[in-house]
Amino acid sequence: MTGTTESDAARSGQYLEPNNGAVLILVGDELSRELFLAVLETDCRVAIASTPREAERLLASFTYRLVIVTNLGILAKQAVSVIPIDHAYPVLFLSGYFDLQLQEECARKQIRHLQLPFVVAELRQAVVDALAERTSFRRIS
Repeated sequence: MTGTTESDAARSGQYLEPNNGAVLILVGDELSRELFLAVLETDCRVAIASTPREAERLLASFTYRLVIVTNLGILAKQAVSVIPIDHAYPVLFLSGYFDLQLQEECARKQIRHLQLPFVVAELRQAVVDALAERTSFRRIS
């Protein structure tokens, strides 16, 4: 991609080179990806997965500081299913749909829920809180 910066590639839907300092976001909707990048990429490195399968592959291959899964362009149950029960990172689930089955699954997997729509400040605070939690987060035995 001649003349394209790393930020331009991320904005076009490509994920950044994963590393231990990145936040992985599963978001299928292109406009929503743009929103998450605009809100979060100034505070942290952001890697984007557009499909549950891509998120699973990235989670199996790399370590992330935080994982955010959404039902934006993805079914809510598919988004939550990406997270293994024995994960070693904090997880946020952003969704306007949150039934009893999802509540139970999120509790079982230690996934925090943030209701959609959200205020940008709420998202930033949820990310700060989750990253602060990361230092004491332990793998479930």
